[in-house]
Amino acid sequence: MKRTFNFAGIILLAFLSGHLFAQKTETSKYDNGKLEYKIQYDANGDEHGRWEYYYDNGKLEMVETYNHGWPSGVWETYYENGQLESKGTYNSEGYENGIWEAYFENGKLQYKGEYKNGKPSGDWKIYYEDGSLEASLNFTDTGKPSGEFIANFKDGKPKVKGTFDDNGRKIGTWFLYSSDGKIKAEIVYENNEITAINSAVNDDGEKLTFTKQTEGPQQGDWLDQEGDSVEEADYHAIMHVITF
Repeated sequence: MKRTFNFAGIILLAFLSGHLFAQKTETSKYDNGKLEYKIQYDANGDEHGRWEYYYDNGKLEMVETYNHGWPSGVWETYYENGQLESKGTYNSEGYENGIWEAYFENGKLQYKGEYKNGKPSGDWKIYYEDGSLEASLNFTDTGKPSGEFIANFKDGKPKVKGTFDDNGRKIGTWFLYSSDGKIKAEIVYENNEITAINSAVNDDGEKLTFTKQTEGPQQGDWLDQEGDSVEEADYHAIMHVITF
């Protein structure tokens, strides 16, 4: 049997393929002529493929990868000296997944932990720039902090000690310490709500007395005799090391 070819069909398919799967690449350069960025879009105008950003000295600043508008694959950032700043991976659904880590400019580890489908999971560790451990915290598979939480000063002395339940709520007594090892406050939580503040002192060692406001714009806050909220200091001491 003689084989026949549909040349019109082949040409039409090639034309449609070129339009359906075409990618657009954009680039920009600094005034010194070095590449500033190189990015790509799919035919629908969504981010796609590898995106690269550069410092004006020519060194790589950031790499992002996309799959038709969704973050996908490895993402990396770099300091201007070329040192890796952060690295992590997105899964095919656009969620952080696997090990994510960040580094100080001197190359020492800043933090390291695992994500599962966009939520922190397992043991996370945070470090100071000199390499000493600042804090460690465990997350459940639902992304909630759980269990004992300890944050340290650079010399290893405790800064904060407390406990989260499996739903990420602060429970029991949380201890806030001064850099000389003395207890600055004992804050009692129940279901993430402060129920009492004991043994509180300021930086000069003077005793502080806290009362819970029952009315006004600061209703529900615990205020010292100067009108300052303990939660502001509490969050500065606690939340900055578990927020990434």
